Amino acid sequence: MPVKTLTTTRVKVVYNIAASKNRPNVINNVFQRKVNSAYANASIGFNDFIYIDASARNDWSSTLPKANNSYFYPSVSASLIFSEFLPKNNILSFGKVQAGYAKVGTDVDPYKTAAIYSTTAPFGDKSAQGIPTLLPNADLKPGLSSSYEAGIDLKFFNNILGFEVTAYQNDNKDQIIPIPVSSASGYATKRARDAKNAFRLCPSLK
Repeated sequence: MPVKTLTTTRVKVVYNIAASKNRPNVINNVFQRKVNSAYANASIGFNDFIYIDASARNDWSSTLPKANNSYFYPSVSASLIFSEFLPKNNILSFGKVQAGYAKVGTDVDPYKTAAIYSTTAPFGDKSAQGIPTLLPNADLKPGLSSSYEAGIDLKFFNNILGFEVTAYQNDNKDQIIPIPVSSASGYATKRARDAKNAFRLCPSLK
């Protein structure tokens, strides 16, 4: 049976106000996504001078192709307070080195792997649908971002003066970026790869 929105619907199986015979100006979208995840983490400390944290996660996303819908991303970080091994002195109050690695995975918005059609402005009193402007890609892979970090934290003169130096690098793989192409073929997505390096200096004074 048709849905009674205003008077009746043009398409009996489309339960959408925009499909009404006498339709208002509306937009109605429904998106469905499902993500299943497994996660674990652990923290270890030894004698208040060494600390290790680790985690692992795996996601299964419904928005990616079945062959590529599983992605794993771990992380681990460690720090060592080396000043605990040094003789007590009036210059170096605290010293710590630290390093870490982390990976993050992402999926995509729903319906990017197959063509979908949307309801558009009516043609006279006829319902109309538009073709997608984004060319679907059935071989999409999850985007992965890996970060590496290392640094040192020093404090001097009973913690009066201190500074922290951290260097890190980010590597992105299989990031899904829309790239415009000829209007004769619509728009396509392309997996691109880039990297970012950085250096950070944080002085402190009390």
